[in-house]
Amino acid sequence: MVGRIGPGERLALTLRYLAVGDFQKSLSYEFLISPSTICGIVRETCSVLWDVLSVEVFVVPSAENLQRIAEEFEARWNFPNCIGAIDGRHCEI
Repeated sequence: MVGRIGPGERLALTLRYLAVGDFQKSLSYEFLISPSTICGIVRETCSVLWDVLSVEVFVVPSAENLQRIAEEFEARWNFPNCIGAIDGRHCEI
């Protein structure tokens, strides 16, 4: 069917968008799809990925497990009441 965007291309486009952070306009040149269509594909694919993977991949820890994680984090980094950290960019001011 002409103009149909298959699931493989939808997934590739979405993963490229999420991994590289390209603008939808630059992806539209690469995939030859309009930016508005790319926007819809990314939203739809992310929604499907969440529905399928959230139960297995994004398991919410129990209160006891969170407490254990916080204790381990404090023991290692001397930072109380914290269950993790996100790496960031450090720049001299």
